[in-house]
Amino acid sequence: MDKKVVLFVSHSSGLYGAERSLFSLVEGLDAKGYIKPVVLLPTNGPLYDLLTNAGIQVIIHRYYWWIGKKNRIIKGAACFLFNLASLITIKNVLIKNIRPDIIYSNTLAIPFGAMISLLLRKPHIWHAREFIHEDMNLEYFFGTNLSMAFISKASVKVICNSIAVKKKLEKKIEKSKLIVIYNGFKFNIQNSLIGKIRYEQCIVKKKVIKLLILGELRPGKGQEDAIKALQKLLLINNNIELNIVGSGSDEYINFLKSLAKCLNVDNKIVWQGFVYDSNMYFRDAAIVLLCSRSEAFGRVAVEAMASGVPVVGTISGGLPEIIINNVTGLLYNPGDHDMLAAQIEKLIKNKELYEKCSVQGQKHVVAKFGIEDYIQNVLNVINKTGKEFVS
Repeated sequence: MDKKVVLFVSHSSGLYGAERSLFSLVEGLDAKGYIKPVVLLPTNGPLYDLLTNAGIQVIIHRYYWWIGKKNRIIKGAACFLFNLASLITIKNVLIKNIRPDIIYSNTLAIPFGAMISLLLRKPHIWHAREFIHEDMNLEYFFGTNLSMAFISKASVKVICNSIAVKKKLEKKIEKSKLIVIYNGFKFNIQNSLIGKIRYEQCIVKKKVIKLLILGELRPGKGQEDAIKALQKLLLINNNIELNIVGSGSDEYINFLKSLAKCLNVDNKIVWQGFVYDSNMYFRDAAIVLLCSRSEAFGRVAVEAMASGVPVVGTISGGLPEIIINNVTGLLYNPGDHDMLAAQIEKLIKNKELYEKCSVQGQKHVVAKFGIEDYIQNVLNVINKTGKEFVS
């Protein structure tokens, strides 16, 4: 029996959360051998290198997002026309060479996967991994209502990466089409520092207590909170350093650096830029901060907790589904940098709480977010989609 060919459509070729989750998924599905994954990318990039090195077939073909900030009508029309032209030029490749059985869009940021499914009359799965408005501060070019109606109509199933995302979408999308599947991770915890050992090495014995915030640099990720909290903390303990890891627009980075200088904390911040592997930063970090205004899931939280690093995150989006306050980590109200500073101080001073969050945090994420469950749950949706769809 021939394997089902599933065409995965990514919104980018970068390596942030959605792209990393896609790579883990297709690599795992390919290893199981039940389907043949093919990944469509809009450009070349680090995701392309990861996929090809893993032996996954990749096609590069330009297409465009249907979300943005301004000129929605003009940009929406341009996006549609560009994608329509792109669809026509890739049609023969899809029909003759790929022949997909199912189309799988990896985020809500692009309509191109759904357009392919309509052209080929093949079932389409949409994976919702983000809050377009609350987190990314972007808008659908054709408006939320029309876009949500299209997502619902053009999908056999919409996978949500958290309960928070599902609750948001069920206001506009048919509830029977929504399903929650948490992202999965390959955990390697053998050499991680946890509990008493981490507290001793990263708090007590360290000359500098390192705080870490990791992710794309943009307003929705809340790096501003971390910088303002740092100013408060330095009034109590001068041996604290904030490591900011990630890349972003020059405009926002300059804003953050100006803020740090204005608050006289610029000499206590280390700007690391984009990194492929965050594990080395987790090993040295005393505490990881997640300051997102509305994080759909919280990949960094899981990775940090798996490494035994206590986390302080916002009470918003999907983070409370990962962080149990005062058990597996601490929570604070987004934008409240005073509360953030207080929670960080609590972990630094309270040895028992620090050790508890380190140990229980690791146990919690390893039990809840394993790679096997993630792959199997998505595979179940793929198999069911293929059986239920009527062309």
